[in-house]
Amino acid sequence: KEHLLNISPMEKLEDGELIFVAWNALYLKSNFNGFVTGFYNLKTFLEGILKSNEYWASYQIHFLQDGKIIYSNVPDREFNDKFKQSFRLEVYGQIWHLEVAPTPDFVGSMKPPLALVSLIVGLFFSLIMALMIYLAQSTLKKGVQLKLVLEKLSENKERLELATKSAQIGILDWNIPGEKIFWNPEMYRLYGLPHRPLRDLQKVYQEHIYPEDQEGVEKIIKSALESKKIFHHSFRILLPEGKIRYLEARFRSYRNLLGKPCRMLGVHWDITEEKEIEKMKAEFISTVSHELRTPLTSIRGSLGLISGGATGDLSEKASSLLKIALSNCDRLIRLINDIKKKKKIESGKMKFENKAFNLIETITQVVLSNEAYASQFNVRLKFKNDLEELIVLGDQDRIIQVLTNLISNAVKYSPQGGLVSIFISVFNNMAKVSIEDQGSGVPEEFRERIFQKFSQADSSDTRKKGGTGLGLSICKAIIEKHHGHINFTSVTGEGSVFYFELPLLNKTK
Repeated sequence: KEHLLNISPMEKLEDGELIFVAWNALYLKSNFNGFVTGFYNLKTFLEGILKSNEYWASYQIHFLQDGKIIYSNVPDREFNDKFKQSFRLEVYGQIWHLEVAPTPDFVGSMKPPLALVSLIVGLFFSLIMALMIYLAQSTLKKGVQLKLVLEKLSENKERLELATKSAQIGILDWNIPGEKIFWNPEMYRLYGLPHRPLRDLQKVYQEHIYPEDQEGVEKIIKSALESKKIFHHSFRILLPEGKIRYLEARFRSYRNLLGKPCRMLGVHWDITEEKEIEKMKAEFISTVSHELRTPLTSIRGSLGLISGGATGDLSEKASSLLKIALSNCDRLIRLINDIKKKKKIESGKMKFENKAFNLIETITQVVLSNEAYASQFNVRLKFKNDLEELIVLGDQDRIIQVLTNLISNAVKYSPQGGLVSIFISVFNNMAKVSIEDQGSGVPEEFRERIFQKFSQADSSDTRKKGGTGLGLSICKAIIEKHHGHINFTSVTGEGSVFYFELPLLNKTK
């Protein structure tokens, strides 16, 4: 109540060392919030004090408890009883007994003896002041540091709670060994559940996740427990009233000193509205593309006949306009075809062959077949490779589609006279194929959505290059169907490297 420092009596440990504890009350915003404590080894504590002033090296000091010496700075030498001074003092509620005497060498240097006695008394008070100040400052410093940390944590907790509530983000903290699960209020709201103790995360998910999505969530949790990476997944849950809610989740596990998973953190948020909008957009695009396909085919055929001279010779201006019309018609047909491909992949209706093939031969074939296209842009293709064979399992035609798309993109965005390099490497039984260009790089603001559907960089140069905005999205879907990974690196003004990884079926040759 008085905010005073306190210390405990001396306690002897199993190894014979003496310790004492100093503590003080800790207040946060005028409210009592526990104690800050310091544990002190008596020998270490006193030696630290004595070494802080070189004059104390000239004195013998005994620390007594119950009449027995429990500390001496000169245990191997006889105590100088002639000039010994004994002191009894109260230090923060405890009685300490000390004996102080000068060393024989120091006695010989001091005359008259009275000065020596005065010096001993002065030294004693200096020592006591040092002891008390050190204790107070040490404990106070720890208290201030802890107070600042706790206040900062309290502020951060308030900010986090405000942010998660505003953003409607649910937080999961799973103590795996203790079988305890913490959910913040937003998690309970997302699942439509009342507050109640939770212990088994997988059981909670089994009870509330949409049956068809349970296997996927179980795999993600298992993967997160086996790795230090952050895993993300979207799934559906069944609310108590029977409605379906879409959630997006991020998971990451943490390990103890033995390398075993001991904790998992996760965040969840509602993406139901996004899914509904996405579904409406997909249905609209599908309907429009279906309705456009027949008339576009007819228009393309008619334009082809006119271009072939079926209606007679055309003027130079008419031929130029016809060429533009044919080009745009072909682009719309490619867009419709890409939409159909993407829809098939997403719905699981696109069939993928599962055959072994040589990735080296496949890349070589694609590079050769794209050389004529690259020459139109005055760009060279080079496949840098020292391997003879890399066998992967999958659909060769789909991988050719991915390679063709990435190489054609690299060619389109390379400067005239530029070089597109194709590399292949192997790591952890994965084949990594990289396509490097010398273009201007991917704009910073476009990088996060580059693999999304209908995504194109908002620049006049990009629009001139054409494209449907679905190519990279389709590539990503194909690679992921092969249990692979696709990504890119880019430096503005220096070019980009798009790469994908596929699991190998055998060792390299």
